[in-house]
Amino acid sequence: MGQKETGILAFAPIENDSAYSVSIGISDFTERDAMDVTEITIPAEYEGLPVTAIAAEAFMRCRALKNVTIPDSVKNIGKRAFSCSGLTSVTIPGSVEKFGTSVFAECYALTDVKLLNGITRIESSMFENCNTLSNIIIPASVTLLNNGAFSHCAGLKSITIPENVDHIGNGVFSGSGLEKITVAKNNGNYKSDGNCILQIDGEFLVAGCRTSVIPNGVKCIGGGAFFDCKELKEISIPESVIQIDECAFYDCINVTKITIPDSVVYVNEEAFYGWQKTQALCVNEQQSQKWKKSWKKGCKAKIEYR
Repeated sequence: MGQKETGILAFAPIENDSAYSVSIGISDFTERDAMDVTEITIPAEYEGLPVTAIAAEAFMRCRALKNVTIPDSVKNIGKRAFSCSGLTSVTIPGSVEKFGTSVFAECYALTDVKLLNGITRIESSMFENCNTLSNIIIPASVTLLNNGAFSHCAGLKSITIPENVDHIGNGVFSGSGLEKITVAKNNGNYKSDGNCILQIDGEFLVAGCRTSVIPNGVKCIGGGAFFDCKELKEISIPESVIQIDECAFYDCINVTKITIPDSVVYVNEEAFYGWQKTQALCVNEQQSQKWKKSWKKGCKAKIEYR
């Protein structure tokens, strides 16, 4: 069986011809840009067989598309399936077992997302640059938030990490507008304190936001913890900290000054990348000689030795 079209949708056989994947019936992106289709309902079946997948780039750059209905038959949504589309809201059924990367990336009008219980993974860059996204509830079934899943979601002000999440990737909320971070109290892997996500022992800081206060007891500020947090204006590093990982404060260009305490024995590469001449880092000169040589790479901030 080859690809078949009905109306504006195209169906391709998959799974040894036992099911179909779906996409828009126009492959040229320029033509998609000009389409005036605002709503699409994906059928649960086509020619008697289930529609179990939405193909990679299936509706990418369908700029006029505002609403899509996804049936419970769908188990797989391919990479960039809806990226750069005009979606304003979407409900993702719990039947979806697999997502590609950047599924909804750069959906600039997307404000409301409903993730139904059953979904277990939120993949890399899934909602990257969805800068009007303001309402999302992560269901209890989710166990993984992958790298950059909500990066540059400027309209996202609060988030709750549910109890079953056991992996949070780098830069999950980098460049977002988060002001409040909460982790469910019965999560056995992570906890929240000071609007930071910490590993359960409180010693490793996974991610922070513009309102974070790093709790005393944190020993390591993880890679990309405050990556591209341009709204961060003030932060203090407690003397419990002994390590600052790569890109931890990358592009935090509105922080006037950070004092790195004498307790810090290791700073990884590009920890302060993007810092400008108007900013300052106060460091122990003797301690800084032990840090990775590339810790200042890309950093133009004034280094104040003590």
